[in-house]
Amino acid sequence: RATPKVHEHEGTRRNPSNTEGSRTRRNPKEPEQHRRFTSTRTTRRVHEDHTKSARRPHEERTKTTRRVHEDHTKSARRPHEECTKTTRRVHEDHTKSARRPHEECTKTTRRVHEDHTKSAR
Repeated sequence: RATPKVHEHEGTRRNPSNTEGSRTRRNPKEPEQHRRFTSTRTTRRVHEDHTKSARRPHEERTKTTRRVHEDHTKSARRPHEECTKTTRRVHEDHTKSARRPHEECTKTTRRVHEDHTKSAR
């Protein structure tokens, strides 16, 4: 139990002072720049290679993707007007079949409540 608490405290105490100290004292501008440069250079190279090997040239890629999208839209979805019309019809039918007129519903519910109160008490 004691160890994690101490560790947390050390971390919180060390972090702000340590980062400030290391930036100003330990790492003068030159070594920091060197470190940054090497990391960025290598990362960039890796990125470029990966992009070239895995992905086709950008123009081709966009063209093919667009074509696929268009085809998919045409095959899967009907024209927009049709879709909304059918959906609306379905909604209306569903409401009529599933729900009774609002007045009826409230009347029946109230009756049930009243009956229950009378029978239970």
